[in-house]
Amino acid sequence: MTLGITDIAEKELLDKTELQYRAFSNIAGYDGTTFTKKIKYYIHDQTGNVDYELFDETECEQYAYSLSNDEEKYIIDTFDVIDNLIDLDFERVYSADLATVDIYKTNIYDWGGYHAAKWGSRSSWLTKPSYYYRSEILIEDKSTPGFLDNYPTLLERLAQTIVHEIAHFVGLTHGSPYMDPNDSRYTTEDTRMSYNYDPGHLNTPSFSSLDIEALQTIWGVEIGTSATAINLSSNNFNENISDNSIVSSLSSSDSDPLDSHTYSFVSGSGDNDNSSFTIDGSSLKIKSSPNFENKSSYKIRIQSTDSYGNTYSEALTLSVNDINDAPSSFSLSTYTFDEHIDSGSTIATIYGIDEDDSDTHTFTFISGFNESSGNSYFIIDGNKLKIKDVPDYETKSSYTIVIKATDQSGESSKGEYYRTLNVTDIVESDLLPTDIKLSTSSFNENISANSTIAT
Repeated sequence: MTLGITDIAEKELLDKTELQYRAFSNIAGYDGTTFTKKIKYYIHDQTGNVDYELFDETECEQYAYSLSNDEEKYIIDTFDVIDNLIDLDFERVYSADLATVDIYKTNIYDWGGYHAAKWGSRSSWLTKPSYYYRSEILIEDKSTPGFLDNYPTLLERLAQTIVHEIAHFVGLTHGSPYMDPNDSRYTTEDTRMSYNYDPGHLNTPSFSSLDIEALQTIWGVEIGTSATAINLSSNNFNENISDNSIVSSLSSSDSDPLDSHTYSFVSGSGDNDNSSFTIDGSSLKIKSSPNFENKSSYKIRIQSTDSYGNTYSEALTLSVNDINDAPSSFSLSTYTFDEHIDSGSTIATIYGIDEDDSDTHTFTFISGFNESSGNSYFIIDGNKLKIKDVPDYETKSSYTIVIKATDQSGESSKGEYYRTLNVTDIVESDLLPTDIKLSTSSFNENISANSTIAT
Protein backbone atom coordinates (compact mmCIF):
# COMPACT_ATOMS: atom_id res chain seq x y z
CA MET A 1 0.00 0.00 0.00
CA THR A 2 1.30 3.42 -0.97
CA LEU A 3 0.90 6.06 1.69
CA GLY A 4 -0.96 9.25 0.83
CA ILE A 5 -1.50 12.64 2.41
CA THR A 6 -4.67 11.59 4.23
CA ASP A 7 -2.73 8.75 5.91
CA ILE A 8 -0.55 11.19 7.86
CA ALA A 9 -2.32 14.60 7.85
CA GLU A 10 -4.82 15.62 10.54
CA LYS A 11 -8.22 15.74 8.89
CA GLU A 12 -9.23 18.57 11.25
CA LEU A 13 -6.44 20.64 9.65
CA LEU A 14 -7.00 19.48 6.08
CA ASP A 15 -10.62 20.59 6.39
CA LYS A 16 -10.45 24.38 6.61
CA THR A 17 -13.91 24.55 8.19
CA GLU A 18 -12.90 22.54 11.26
CA LEU A 19 -12.41 24.36 14.54
CA GLN A 20 -8.84 23.13 14.93
CA TYR A 21 -7.79 24.69 11.64
CA ARG A 22 -9.71 27.90 12.32
CA ALA A 23 -8.13 28.23 15.74
CA PHE A 24 -4.60 27.58 14.51
CA SER A 25 -4.94 29.80 11.44
CA ASN A 26 -6.36 32.58 13.60
CA ILE A 27 -3.28 32.44 15.84
CA ALA A 28 -1.17 32.58 12.64
CA GLY A 29 -3.03 35.65 11.40
CA TYR A 30 -4.58 34.12 8.28
CA ASP A 31 -6.00 36.94 6.13
CA GLY A 32 -7.63 34.80 3.45
CA THR A 33 -4.46 34.68 1.38
CA THR A 34 -1.47 34.16 3.64
CA PHE A 35 -0.43 33.91 7.28
CA THR A 36 0.62 37.27 8.66
CA LYS A 37 1.67 36.40 12.23
CA LYS A 38 4.53 34.24 13.40
CA ILE A 39 3.86 31.11 15.43
CA LYS A 40 5.88 31.43 18.60
CA TYR A 41 7.67 28.52 20.23
CA TYR A 42 9.34 28.27 23.63
CA ILE A 43 12.22 25.94 24.50
CA HIS A 44 12.45 25.24 28.23
CA ASP A 45 16.15 25.01 29.05
CA GLN A 46 16.18 24.91 32.85
CA THR A 47 16.30 22.09 35.36
CA GLY A 48 13.56 22.15 37.94
CA ASN A 49 9.91 21.48 38.77
CA VAL A 50 7.32 22.17 36.07
CA ASP A 51 3.55 22.31 36.32
CA TYR A 52 2.68 21.04 32.85
CA GLU A 53 -0.48 22.40 31.31
CA LEU A 54 -1.36 19.34 29.21
CA PHE A 55 0.40 16.44 31.00
CA ASP A 56 -0.14 15.21 34.53
CA GLU A 57 1.94 13.05 36.87
CA THR A 58 0.54 9.82 35.38
CA GLU A 59 2.20 10.56 32.06
CA CYS A 60 5.51 12.13 32.95
CA GLU A 61 7.65 13.44 35.74
CA GLN A 62 6.56 16.95 36.69
CA TYR A 63 10.10 18.08 36.23
CA ALA A 64 12.26 19.34 33.36
CA TYR A 65 15.93 19.11 32.48
CA SER A 66 18.21 21.52 30.67
CA LEU A 67 19.13 20.75 27.07
CA SER A 68 22.55 20.43 25.52
CA ASN A 69 23.52 23.11 23.02
CA ASP A 70 23.12 20.61 20.19
CA GLU A 71 19.65 19.54 21.35
CA GLU A 72 18.54 23.16 21.55
CA LYS A 73 20.03 24.01 18.16
CA TYR A 74 18.40 20.98 16.52
CA ILE A 75 14.98 22.13 17.71
CA ILE A 76 15.62 25.62 16.32
CA ASP A 77 16.91 24.24 13.04
CA THR A 78 13.86 21.96 12.70
CA PHE A 79 11.52 24.95 12.95
CA ASP A 80 13.71 26.80 10.43
CA VAL A 81 13.42 23.90 7.97
CA ILE A 82 9.63 23.83 8.30
CA ASP A 83 9.52 27.63 8.01
CA ASN A 84 11.24 27.31 4.67
CA LEU A 85 8.77 24.70 3.40
CA ILE A 86 5.35 26.05 4.30
CA ASP A 87 3.60 29.40 4.47
CA LEU A 88 3.66 29.46 8.27
CA ASP A 89 6.46 31.46 9.91
CA PHE A 90 7.97 30.70 13.30
CA GLU A 91 9.72 32.70 15.98
CA ARG A 92 11.45 31.60 19.16
CA VAL A 93 10.37 33.37 22.35
CA TYR A 94 11.77 33.05 25.82
CA SER A 95 8.62 32.86 27.88
CA ALA A 96 6.01 30.10 27.83
CA ASP A 97 3.34 32.75 28.34
CA LEU A 98 4.13 34.17 24.89
CA ALA A 99 4.25 30.89 23.01
CA THR A 100 1.78 28.69 21.16
CA VAL A 101 3.92 25.60 21.74
CA ASP A 102 6.29 24.83 24.62
CA ILE A 103 9.04 22.20 24.38
CA TYR A 104 10.41 20.38 27.43
CA LYS A 105 12.88 17.61 28.13
CA THR A 106 11.70 15.34 30.92
CA ASN A 107 11.23 11.74 32.05
CA ILE A 108 8.29 10.28 30.12
CA TYR A 109 6.83 7.05 31.52
CA ASP A 110 5.66 5.30 28.35
CA TRP A 111 7.24 6.83 25.26
CA GLY A 112 10.25 8.77 24.01
CA GLY A 113 8.14 11.78 23.12
CA TYR A 114 4.69 13.30 23.50
CA HIS A 115 2.72 16.03 21.83
CA ALA A 116 -0.56 17.37 23.13
CA ALA A 117 -2.73 20.29 22.05
CA LYS A 118 -5.91 22.04 23.00
CA TRP A 119 -7.87 24.59 21.04
CA GLY A 120 -11.23 26.25 20.96
CA SER A 121 -13.10 29.51 20.67
CA ARG A 122 -14.94 31.83 22.97
CA SER A 123 -17.73 34.09 21.86
CA SER A 124 -20.88 35.83 22.90
CA TRP A 125 -23.70 37.42 20.99
CA LEU A 126 -21.92 40.77 21.41
CA THR A 127 -18.48 39.79 20.14
CA LYS A 128 -16.78 37.85 17.36
CA PRO A 129 -15.25 34.48 18.29
CA SER A 130 -11.84 34.61 19.92
CA TYR A 131 -9.71 31.53 19.36
CA TYR A 132 -7.04 29.88 21.46
CA TYR A 133 -4.51 27.18 20.61
CA ARG A 134 -1.96 25.69 23.00
CA SER A 135 0.50 22.82 22.58
CA GLU A 136 3.18 21.15 24.62
CA ILE A 137 5.92 18.83 23.39
CA LEU A 138 7.86 16.51 25.68
CA ILE A 139 11.05 14.74 24.66
CA GLU A 140 13.11 12.21 26.60
CA ASP A 141 16.82 11.48 26.19
CA LYS A 142 16.65 7.71 25.67
CA SER A 143 19.95 5.84 26.03
CA THR A 144 20.32 4.74 22.42
CA PRO A 145 23.58 4.45 20.51
CA GLY A 146 24.66 6.84 17.80
CA PHE A 147 25.27 10.58 17.68
CA LEU A 148 24.83 12.98 14.77
CA ASP A 149 27.90 14.22 12.89
CA ASN A 150 26.62 17.79 12.72
CA TYR A 151 25.32 17.76 16.32
CA PRO A 152 27.90 15.60 18.10
CA THR A 153 26.21 15.61 21.53
CA LEU A 154 22.74 14.81 20.14
CA LEU A 155 21.61 11.18 20.04
CA GLU A 156 20.32 10.12 16.63
CA ARG A 157 17.05 8.70 17.98
CA LEU A 158 16.39 11.84 20.00
CA ALA A 159 16.78 13.86 16.79
CA GLN A 160 14.07 11.70 15.20
CA THR A 161 11.86 12.28 18.26
CA ILE A 162 12.32 16.05 17.94
CA VAL A 163 11.36 16.04 14.26
CA HIS A 164 8.48 13.61 14.89
CA GLU A 165 6.90 15.63 17.72
CA ILE A 166 7.29 19.00 16.00
CA ALA A 167 5.65 17.43 12.93
CA HIS A 168 2.73 16.49 15.20
CA PHE A 169 2.44 20.14 16.23
CA VAL A 170 2.11 21.34 12.62
CA GLY A 171 -0.44 18.73 11.63
CA LEU A 172 1.06 15.32 10.88
CA THR A 173 -0.22 12.29 12.76
CA HIS A 174 -0.43 8.48 12.93
CA GLY A 175 -2.56 5.77 14.48
CA SER A 176 -6.12 4.76 13.66
CA PRO A 177 -7.72 5.96 11.43
CA TYR A 178 -4.35 7.07 10.04
CA MET A 179 -1.25 5.00 9.27
CA ASP A 180 -0.02 2.52 11.85
CA PRO A 181 3.41 3.86 12.93
CA ASN A 182 4.55 0.31 13.67
CA ASP A 183 3.68 -0.96 10.19
CA SER A 184 6.88 -2.69 9.05
CA ARG A 185 6.24 -1.73 5.44
CA TYR A 186 7.21 1.85 6.21
CA THR A 187 10.16 3.55 7.82
CA THR A 188 11.02 7.09 8.85
CA GLU A 189 12.26 7.62 5.29
CA ASP A 190 8.68 7.18 4.06
CA THR A 191 7.37 9.51 6.73
CA ARG A 192 8.84 10.88 9.93
CA MET A 193 5.61 9.72 11.60
CA SER A 194 6.75 6.08 11.41
CA TYR A 195 8.27 4.41 14.48
CA ASN A 196 10.51 2.25 12.31
CA TYR A 197 13.64 4.32 12.46
CA ASP A 198 15.95 4.24 9.43
CA PRO A 199 19.27 5.64 10.72
CA GLY A 200 21.72 7.95 8.99
CA HIS A 201 19.36 10.55 7.50
CA LEU A 202 19.03 13.24 10.15
CA ASN A 203 22.44 14.91 10.31
CA THR A 204 20.37 17.95 9.46
CA PRO A 205 16.64 18.13 10.22
CA SER A 206 14.57 16.95 7.26
CA PHE A 207 11.25 15.47 6.21
CA SER A 208 10.18 12.90 3.64
CA SER A 209 8.64 14.04 0.37
CA LEU A 210 5.26 12.80 1.60
CA ASP A 211 5.61 14.77 4.85
CA ILE A 212 6.39 17.93 2.88
CA GLU A 213 3.47 17.38 0.51
CA ALA A 214 1.11 16.91 3.44
CA LEU A 215 2.35 19.98 5.30
CA GLN A 216 2.12 22.13 2.17
CA THR A 217 -1.39 20.86 1.52
CA ILE A 218 -2.44 22.03 4.98
CA TRP A 219 -0.52 25.30 5.21
CA GLY A 220 0.41 26.23 1.67
CA VAL A 221 3.83 26.55 0.05
CA GLU A 222 6.30 29.04 1.41
CA ILE A 223 6.27 32.14 -0.76
CA GLY A 224 9.06 33.76 1.19
CA THR A 225 9.66 37.37 2.08
CA SER A 226 12.16 39.58 0.39
CA ALA A 227 15.37 40.57 2.12
CA THR A 228 15.23 43.70 4.24
CA ALA A 229 18.89 44.69 3.90
CA ILE A 230 22.00 43.88 1.90
CA ASN A 231 25.09 43.62 4.05
CA LEU A 232 28.74 44.11 3.12
CA SER A 233 31.42 42.24 5.05
CA SER A 234 33.47 45.43 4.66
CA ASN A 235 32.56 48.81 3.21
CA ASN A 236 36.14 49.90 2.60
CA PHE A 237 39.20 48.53 0.85
CA ASN A 238 42.81 49.55 0.26
CA GLU A 239 43.99 51.37 -2.79
CA ASN A 240 46.50 49.72 -5.15
CA ILE A 241 45.07 46.20 -4.74
CA SER A 242 45.19 44.00 -7.83
CA ASP A 243 42.64 44.05 -10.63
CA ASN A 244 39.62 41.79 -9.92
CA SER A 245 40.35 41.67 -6.18
CA ILE A 246 37.48 40.73 -3.83
CA VAL A 247 36.64 43.85 -1.86
CA SER A 248 33.63 42.56 0.11
CA SER A 249 31.30 39.60 0.64
CA LEU A 250 27.55 40.10 0.21
CA SER A 251 24.84 38.75 2.50
CA SER A 252 21.17 39.51 3.06
CA SER A 253 19.05 40.13 6.13
CA ASP A 254 15.98 37.94 5.67
CA SER A 255 13.28 36.75 8.03
CA ASP A 256 13.60 33.32 6.36
CA PRO A 257 16.85 32.12 7.98
CA LEU A 258 17.45 29.25 5.55
CA ASP A 259 16.68 31.23 2.41
CA SER A 260 19.38 31.67 -0.22
CA HIS A 261 20.08 34.77 -2.29
CA THR A 262 21.67 35.74 -5.56
CA TYR A 263 23.02 39.20 -6.31
CA SER A 264 23.10 41.47 -9.34
CA PHE A 265 23.64 45.11 -10.20
CA VAL A 266 20.54 47.15 -10.99
CA SER A 267 19.92 50.63 -12.28
CA GLY A 268 18.55 53.28 -9.99
CA SER A 269 19.58 55.80 -7.39
CA GLY A 270 23.19 55.27 -6.33
CA ASP A 271 24.23 53.13 -9.33
CA ASN A 272 27.01 55.56 -10.40
CA ASP A 273 29.87 53.06 -10.23
CA ASN A 274 28.20 49.71 -10.99
CA SER A 275 30.42 49.31 -14.03
CA SER A 276 33.56 49.38 -11.88
CA PHE A 277 32.68 46.07 -10.20
CA THR A 278 31.62 42.49 -10.90
CA ILE A 279 29.72 40.02 -8.71
CA ASP A 280 30.93 36.43 -8.46
CA GLY A 281 28.46 34.49 -6.32
CA SER A 282 28.44 36.53 -3.11
CA SER A 283 31.85 38.12 -3.78
CA LEU A 284 32.05 41.73 -4.87
CA LYS A 285 35.14 42.34 -7.05
CA ILE A 286 36.66 45.56 -8.33
CA LYS A 287 37.63 45.43 -12.00
CA SER A 288 40.67 47.72 -11.96
CA SER A 289 43.16 48.51 -9.24
CA PRO A 290 41.77 51.44 -7.23
CA ASN A 291 43.73 54.63 -6.62
CA PHE A 292 42.68 56.84 -3.72
CA GLU A 293 44.16 59.95 -5.29
CA ASN A 294 41.99 59.42 -8.39
CA LYS A 295 38.80 58.15 -6.71
CA SER A 296 38.23 57.83 -2.98
CA SER A 297 34.73 56.26 -2.94
CA TYR A 298 32.33 54.26 -5.10
CA LYS A 299 28.54 54.12 -5.23
CA ILE A 300 26.78 50.96 -6.38
CA ARG A 301 23.24 49.59 -6.37
CA ILE A 302 22.76 45.86 -5.79
CA GLN A 303 19.67 43.65 -5.92
CA SER A 304 19.19 40.57 -3.74
CA THR A 305 16.88 37.87 -5.15
CA ASP A 306 15.78 35.05 -2.84
CA SER A 307 14.95 31.47 -3.79
CA TYR A 308 11.28 32.43 -4.22
CA GLY A 309 12.03 35.25 -6.65
CA ASN A 310 11.44 38.04 -4.13
CA THR A 311 13.75 40.98 -4.73
CA TYR A 312 15.21 43.81 -2.70
CA SER A 313 17.67 46.45 -3.89
CA GLU A 314 19.82 48.89 -1.99
CA ALA A 315 22.34 51.65 -2.76
CA LEU A 316 25.70 51.08 -1.08
CA THR A 317 28.81 53.21 -0.72
CA LEU A 318 32.33 51.82 -0.48
CA SER A 319 35.37 53.85 0.54
CA VAL A 320 38.97 53.51 -0.62
CA ASN A 321 41.63 53.56 2.06
CA ASP A 322 44.51 55.95 1.40
CA ILE A 323 47.60 53.77 1.66
CA ASN A 324 51.08 55.28 1.60
CA ASP A 325 52.32 55.14 -2.00
CA ALA A 326 55.97 54.55 -2.66
CA PRO A 327 57.67 57.27 -4.72
CA SER A 328 57.82 56.23 -8.34
CA SER A 329 60.84 58.25 -9.46
CA PHE A 330 62.64 61.60 -9.14
CA SER A 331 62.88 64.81 -11.10
CA LEU A 332 65.27 67.75 -11.22
CA SER A 333 64.65 71.47 -11.30
CA THR A 334 66.89 71.72 -14.40
CA TYR A 335 68.69 69.32 -16.68
CA THR A 336 71.41 71.60 -18.07
CA PHE A 337 74.35 73.46 -16.56
CA ASP A 338 77.29 75.42 -17.88
CA GLU A 339 80.80 74.13 -18.28
CA HIS A 340 83.58 75.69 -16.24
CA ILE A 341 81.42 76.30 -13.14
CA ASP A 342 83.14 75.89 -9.82
CA SER A 343 83.54 72.47 -8.26
CA GLY A 344 80.89 71.84 -5.62
CA SER A 345 78.37 74.02 -7.44
CA THR A 346 74.69 73.20 -7.03
CA ILE A 347 73.35 72.35 -10.46
CA ALA A 348 69.74 71.28 -9.60
CA THR A 349 67.16 70.71 -6.87
CA ILE A 350 65.93 67.10 -6.57
CA TYR A 351 62.22 66.26 -6.19
CA GLY A 352 60.47 62.94 -5.42
CA ILE A 353 57.66 61.94 -7.79
CA ASP A 354 54.97 60.65 -5.42
CA GLU A 355 51.17 60.37 -5.51
CA ASP A 356 51.14 61.40 -1.85
CA ASP A 357 51.63 65.14 -2.25
CA SER A 358 52.36 65.72 1.43
CA ASP A 359 55.22 63.20 1.66
CA THR A 360 58.79 64.35 2.28
CA HIS A 361 61.76 62.58 0.73
CA THR A 362 65.44 61.82 1.09
CA PHE A 363 67.65 60.98 -1.87
CA THR A 364 70.51 58.60 -2.59
CA PHE A 365 72.20 57.36 -5.72
CA ILE A 366 71.38 53.89 -7.05
CA SER A 367 74.27 52.03 -8.65
CA GLY A 368 74.24 48.93 -10.79
CA PHE A 369 72.50 50.31 -13.88
CA ASN A 370 74.24 51.38 -17.09
CA GLU A 371 72.54 54.72 -16.61
CA SER A 372 74.19 55.05 -13.17
CA SER A 373 77.49 55.88 -14.89
CA GLY A 374 77.20 59.58 -14.10
CA ASN A 375 76.48 59.12 -10.39
CA SER A 376 80.15 59.33 -9.39
CA TYR A 377 80.52 62.87 -10.77
CA PHE A 378 78.03 64.29 -8.30
CA ILE A 379 77.16 64.46 -4.63
CA ILE A 380 73.73 64.81 -2.99
CA ASP A 381 73.43 67.37 -0.21
CA GLY A 382 69.88 67.17 1.17
CA ASN A 383 67.78 67.83 -1.90
CA LYS A 384 70.61 69.54 -3.80
CA LEU A 385 72.59 67.90 -6.60
CA LYS A 386 76.17 69.21 -6.71
CA ILE A 387 78.98 68.54 -9.15
CA LYS A 388 82.27 67.40 -7.67
CA ASP A 389 84.69 68.89 -10.21
CA VAL A 390 84.69 71.71 -12.71
CA PRO A 391 82.80 70.42 -15.75
CA ASP A 392 84.26 70.75 -19.24
CA TYR A 393 82.03 70.29 -22.27
CA GLU A 394 84.88 69.16 -24.47
CA THR A 395 85.76 66.41 -21.98
CA LYS A 396 82.21 65.25 -21.07
CA SER A 397 79.07 66.81 -22.47
CA SER A 398 76.36 64.78 -20.63
CA TYR A 399 75.77 62.60 -17.58
CA THR A 400 73.10 59.99 -16.80
CA ILE A 401 72.20 59.50 -13.16
CA VAL A 402 69.82 57.24 -11.20
CA ILE A 403 68.52 58.50 -7.85
CA LYS A 404 66.33 56.76 -5.29
CA ALA A 405 63.64 58.80 -3.53
CA THR A 406 62.61 57.50 -0.09
CA ASP A 407 59.55 58.86 1.75
CA GLN A 408 59.12 59.29 5.50
CA SER A 409 57.53 55.82 5.75
CA GLY A 410 60.60 54.15 4.26
CA GLU A 411 59.01 53.42 0.88
CA SER A 412 61.39 53.98 -2.03
CA SER A 413 61.43 54.24 -5.79
CA LYS A 414 63.06 51.29 -7.53
CA GLY A 415 65.39 52.99 -9.99
CA GLU A 416 63.17 52.34 -12.98
CA TYR A 417 63.87 55.82 -14.36
CA TYR A 418 67.05 57.78 -15.01
CA ARG A 419 67.71 61.40 -15.86
CA THR A 420 70.18 62.91 -18.30
CA LEU A 421 72.07 66.12 -17.48
CA ASN A 422 73.61 68.10 -20.35
CA VAL A 423 76.58 70.43 -20.14
CA THR A 424 76.27 73.73 -21.99
CA ASP A 425 79.25 74.46 -24.26
CA ILE A 426 80.63 77.93 -23.53
CA VAL A 427 82.67 79.45 -26.46
CA GLU A 428 86.04 80.42 -24.95
CA SER A 429 86.45 83.49 -27.24
CA ASP A 430 83.34 84.93 -25.78
CA LEU A 431 84.68 84.74 -22.28
CA LEU A 432 85.77 88.10 -20.74
CA PRO A 433 89.10 88.11 -18.81
CA THR A 434 88.64 88.06 -15.11
CA ASP A 435 92.31 88.29 -13.99
CA ILE A 436 95.96 88.92 -15.15
CA LYS A 437 98.68 86.52 -14.10
CA LEU A 438 102.49 86.88 -14.38
CA SER A 439 104.95 84.04 -14.66
CA THR A 440 107.04 85.72 -11.93
CA SER A 441 106.54 88.61 -9.66
CA SER A 442 110.27 89.60 -9.16
CA PHE A 443 113.45 90.29 -11.25
CA ASN A 444 117.15 91.21 -10.68
CA GLU A 445 118.69 94.65 -10.62
CA ASN A 446 121.23 95.80 -13.23
CA ILE A 447 119.66 93.80 -16.06
CA SER A 448 119.78 95.37 -19.51
CA ALA A 449 117.25 97.83 -20.79
CA ASN A 450 114.29 96.17 -22.53
CA SER A 451 114.89 92.80 -20.82
CA THR A 452 111.82 90.49 -20.54
CA ILE A 453 111.04 90.16 -16.89
CA ALA A 454 107.78 88.08 -17.05
CA THR A 455 105.24 86.55 -19.32
